[in-house]
Parts: sequence; C-alpha cells; structure tokens
Amino acid sequence: MKASIFLLAKIKTLWNKTVNSLRATSLKRILFFCIAVLLPFLFLCIFEIILQGIQYGGDLSLFVPAPLPFENYLKVNPNVGKRFFGRQSTLPVPSNDVFLQQKPENGYRIFVMGGSTAVGFPYGNLLMFSRILHRRLQDTFPEKRIEVMNTALTAVNSWTLLDFLDEILNADPDLILIYAGHNEYYGALGVNSQESIGRSRLLIRMHLYANRFRIVRFVRDRLRWINGLFSTSPPLEGTLMQRIVREKVIPYQSPIYHAGIEQAGKNFNLILKRFHAARLPVMVGELVSNVRDNPPLDGVEVKDSTDAERMYHAARIHESEDQFHKARLFYTLAKDYDSIRFRAPTTVNDTIRNLAERYGAVLIPLQKLFMAHSPHGLIGDNLMCDHLHPNIDGYFLMADAFYESMKTHCLIKTNWDSCVMSAAWYRENWPISDLDHTIADLILKNLKSGWPFQSIQNQKFFFQQFVPRNPIESLAMCVLQDSISVGEAHFLLAKQFESKKDFLAAKKSMMC
Repeated sequence: MKASIFLLAKIKTLWNKTVNSLRATSLKRILFFCIAVLLPFLFLCIFEIILQGIQYGGDLSLFVPAPLPFENYLKVNPNVGKRFFGRQSTLPVPSNDVFLQQKPENGYRIFVMGGSTAVGFPYGNLLMFSRILHRRLQDTFPEKRIEVMNTALTAVNSWTLLDFLDEILNADPDLILIYAGHNEYYGALGVNSQESIGRSRLLIRMHLYANRFRIVRFVRDRLRWINGLFSTSPPLEGTLMQRIVREKVIPYQSPIYHAGIEQAGKNFNLILKRFHAARLPVMVGELVSNVRDNPPLDGVEVKDSTDAERMYHAARIHESEDQFHKARLFYTLAKDYDSIRFRAPTTVNDTIRNLAERYGAVLIPLQKLFMAHSPHGLIGDNLMCDHLHPNIDGYFLMADAFYESMKTHCLIKTNWDSCVMSAAWYRENWPISDLDHTIADLILKNLKSGWPFQSIQNQKFFFQQFVPRNPIESLAMCVLQDSISVGEAHFLLAKQFESKKDFLAAKKSMMC
C-alpha cells in the first residue's frame, strides 16, 4: 500500500514538472514569436522617427507655417503636389494664400478645392476666381476678416480633393467652394494617368494614406532610383498636359470611359457626404468647356475622320443655318465623343448635379451662365482661352456666380450691402498689366504648340524657338524660366516706365 502511494506521488511530481516545463517552453516560444514579429515593426518605427528628425522628403502637410514675418499664419504647402506626382520633372504649385492659425471671432474662412481652372490658369494667382471673390467679399464686409484659401492644383482630380478633406475640415472652415471634374481620366491617380497605380479604390486609398509616412517615401525614392539605373525609356517630355497622359485615346462608352465617370461619382459622393455630415455649407460649380471654338482633339491623333469630328462639322453647318439649338446639341456631342478626354463628358456634370441635390450642396449653374453670356448660347473663345480654361472675362463671370450665390443664400450675413461696387466695376479696375497679359499669352502659345493640339510628329515647342521682341516679353520669359518672380518683374517694369516718365504705367505695374 505504501509502495503504491509512493509511486503515485512520484508520478504526480513528474507530471507537475513536465507540465511546468511545457508551460515555460510555451511561454518562451510565445515570447520569442512576439519579439520576432514586433522587432521589424520596432525597427520601422525607429527608422520613421529618424527620417522625421532629419525631415526626409520635406513636410507634405496641406498647410504649413508661413515664413517670417507671418509667423502667426499658415499657408498652403508649395510641396504638397509630391503626394500625387512622382514621375514628373516639375510639380504643380498651389496658390500663395495664407490664413491665421487662430481664426478671429470676426473671421469667415472659405476653402477652394479644384484643378487648374481653380488655380487660375494661365493667369495664376492674379486672376483666380477665388482672388476676385475674396476682394469683393472683403469690400462687402469690411467689419469681417474674410479668408479665402485656394488649395487647387493643376492636373489633379477628385482623388486629391478626397485626400485634402480631413485637413480642410480640421482648419475650421465656414464654407467650401469646389470646381473640379475635368481631370478624372488623365489627372494624378486618374484611370488613364502616368501617375496611376491602378484602378483599385482600396489600393489608391492605401497609397494616399501610406504617403503620410516618410519611410514609404524613402523606399519609393530608392526603388525609382534603382529603376532609373536600368530603365531604357526616354524621360517624359513636353508640357505637363502631355506628360501626365498614359494611353491617349479613350473611346466613347468604352470600359475606361465609364471607369472615369465611376471614379468621379464615388469620390464626389464621399466628399459631399463628409461635408454634409459636418454641417458645412458647400458650393459646387458646373463644369464648362469651349465647345464652339475648340475642335475635337482626337482629330490630331486619328488619321481618319472621327465621330467627334463629324459631330463638330454638323454643328458648324447648323450654326451657319441659324439653327443654334441644334448647333449647341452637336457641339456638346462632339465634345462627348472626343476620345482625347481633357474635357469632362456631360455625364460628369450630371453626376455633380445629382450629388449636390442629394447632399444639399449649392449648385453653381456655370454652364447656364456661360451660355447666357455667349452669342447664341455657344460657349467659345468669347469666354474661354483654350479647351476648358476661362479667359479674363470668364474668370470674372465665375467669381460673380459664386458671389451672387453666397448673397442669395445669405451666407456670412443675412443682409448684404447693396451699395458696394458692381461686378463690372471690378472687371474694369482690376490691376492687370501688359506683363500679365504677355505671360498668359506665352503660356498658352507654348501649350498649344504641343500635343494634343498638335500631333507628336508636328509639335514644335514654342518656348524652344521663341525670341523676345521687347522688354516686356524678356521679363515674361524670365518669370516663366523661374529666373525672377512675378513681383520682381513688375518692379523692374515699373522702373523702366519711371525712367521714361510714364508714371501712370509705373503705378499700374506696381499695383499688380
């Protein structure tokens, strides 16, 4: 009996030792596994902290502190385009707008979102519709501090607007103005862009989120450097409009055609939904295009007559026969059938209208307004300077449309002073000089000297052949070559006028 009890005790002791040993071994294995898994993440975190410490790749936040003596202000980050462009030799730059870090009690803060039209191409900061609107609003409400920040970038689309959304919401906005939709195909991350990473929405959103980490940018830069060592492809040439395109032709009703419309619809839906949830008023502009005086661009690419060209020819005939309603219909069809899709198809405007109604955003009827100010309702060179960018009159018309809509909806204040200057007064007295006109004219001539306005075989870039004929053109080229700033050019021009005793011209140049 005693032997049995002793044996059982030994077995129990042995069992307990075995169990304890296994437990210890399991804990060690689990601990080792956890360390093995977490160690790489710890290394990445440390590396990320180091990269942040040395400011690798710069700060890509949408808003960054303004330089001295504006230490109490934030500005739109001039490097924010690096989030979306990795293959371009030059990057689009946003406006130079600034705003106070702490919004004052009497402040009213507006953010503008969009592409090159919202940037004011080809006139730049001087004639952005937001700059005109800012001046008029400040004159209307001198007791208020009106802040209008333009976050637009050239060659971007709704993906960029979606990426900026959180940062704009965190900046305490009072109103959002949106003019975007032309770049859904070729703009950065668009369905047919050189800056595309595919059409998977999940992949694109992960890419945009990952760009916030410097280690991701470090790895990406190293991979591009390695790829450049072994790449035999020639560097991208031409204007940004030409360099941004991957596959040129996008046929009407093709899968990629519908993919661009779907991209716009889903992104605008998310954008307007978020602003609506934040109870933030939003104004969205209809897209306008030059349909009368800009023939289909695919005629340059395709040797045979295209459907778009036939529609355009029919529109010309109807216009010559004073059948303006039919002419307008066929001009619009020619734009929609144009397989070089720099101008948004009509369906994108339909999407914008529907989503604005769904989320209570104010629709700015720019298309109707531009038609009302065009002979026979045919939008052409009277208000446009190229295929889709307004000219000076067009930008003032845009600014007036947003201004009047704000007044109608009683934003800022219920009662608006009706005694302020008219839109016509601002158009007539706006400080724009011969230098500004020349800079814009040279930009347009260079743009139209390349694809898609000219075939690849026939393009001869204007800047490569241009020889300045007078001091204003010389100064304009210095600005375009980044040798001097626009402000410095105006100062030098004013000095030239002053030396010739033309004090009125000198004063006008200094005001620009």
